Amino acid sequence: MKVREVMTNRIARVREGSSVYQAAEIVALSGASDLMVVDDQGNLVGVISSGDILRASLPKTEDILAEGGSLEQAFALFLKMGRELSRRPIAPLTITQPIVLDPDDHVAKVAVTLVENNIHSLPVVRERRLIGLVTRATLLETVVGSMQGVPLEAKAPIT
Repeated sequence: MKVREVMTNRIARVREGSSVYQAAEIVALSGASDLMVVDDQGNLVGVISSGDILRASLPKTEDILAEGGSLEQAFALFLKMGRELSRRPIAPLTITQPIVLDPDDHVAKVAVTLVENNIHSLPVVRERRLIGLVTRATLLETVVGSMQGVPLEAKAPIT
């Protein structure tokens, strides 16, 4: 089975040059764990993960201790750092050389790559242009559907 058979074209993306606030807003609205960073022509220039945004907002242990060490103080510091980070560009948090897939790659390569690299999604690119995305969820849907002999979307809803 090829990547083109399982990829989705519903991709959460953000333009390069966007702010962290704009990226966080897209993550919140889409529910995506990763955003594909694209240029004005739709070419993939990188990936930014919601985890990277959160990690950049987390206070350091020594900062928490300096504020008193309580959970309330840690949360207040977390919010303060998030507000400061929100105005900054996404560029420093963007992975500029992400692992990418070709639509003709085999799905087995995707499974191994996702698990070995602890990645939640992989962009599908043809000639630098972002054309699709394969996520852990779409891969699981494919695997579980093949086990039952019926793709998940073809099954009747549970009532």
